[in-house]
Amino acid sequence: MKLEQITWDEAVVWRFLSGMAATDGVPPLSEHKMLRLGGAVDARTAAWVEQGRLVVVSVAALHEGDEPHWALEVATVGDRRQPSAEREALSAGESTVPAGAQTSLWVQRASQQEAAEALGYSERRRVLRMDGALPPDPAAVLNVTLGTVAGTDDEAMITVHNRAFAGHREASGMTRARLAELRSMPWYDSDGVITAEIDGHLAGFCWTKLHADGTGEVYLLAVDPDHRGSGLGELLAASGFGSLRRRGARQAMLWVDGDNESAIALYGRLGLEPTHANVEMAKERVT
Repeated sequence: MKLEQITWDEAVVWRFLSGMAATDGVPPLSEHKMLRLGGAVDARTAAWVEQGRLVVVSVAALHEGDEPHWALEVATVGDRRQPSAEREALSAGESTVPAGAQTSLWVQRASQQEAAEALGYSERRRVLRMDGALPPDPAAVLNVTLGTVAGTDDEAMITVHNRAFAGHREASGMTRARLAELRSMPWYDSDGVITAEIDGHLAGFCWTKLHADGTGEVYLLAVDPDHRGSGLGELLAASGFGSLRRRGARQAMLWVDGDNESAIALYGRLGLEPTHANVEMAKERVT
């Protein structure tokens, strides 16, 4: 059956995606894409029906960091998750990306990955979700001053973040606008942004997120490269989870690049284990 693109209706699409999340137990699109539904200047959104029923939603977002590219995600209703139907949905999503643009495709399941491979994509990287019980509070470290973000200079946070994620495909290139966007999130809590100073200078920070179901997430962890290997990352992560516990969290989770062995080991020491993977796939150009 042929997909038919329809005029974007944000309320209808939100109901579609919310229903999919309730059925699957995981969001059908990343938070970055959800924030760009239906109107962001740096995104292309589209929806398709089959015999009048909404079955596919896609969002492509422009990343302008160290490696500019469009990142595409496609949400497909459960009864269309066979490789041939997934391939049709991915092709529809591809059609929304600017012609000739450097592009990546994020997939969540085996049928999507098989469809992407049939379209010429290959795996570029994977991001692991790790889950576990909330770890205990960390022991104090004499030369590190822990606090919250109140009073922290924005430029210092941007500098530490960009040093920590230099060269990262998506996380590089923090700006004041992106920082403001993060702070505008409905779940943002300044008490949940833990900072670490050494000798009066910001050395790292841990940004946390409390989910409505009681899951506590270390959303963003940045450590200045000058302090890598010092244990500061583990201290910040454990402090972030401690903050989440005090704010009512019952479980711990986070996302981490699958090839970041040191970070995976760090979170393993805190009791978290991989439970799910999202895969980024890429080819040279969309045609």
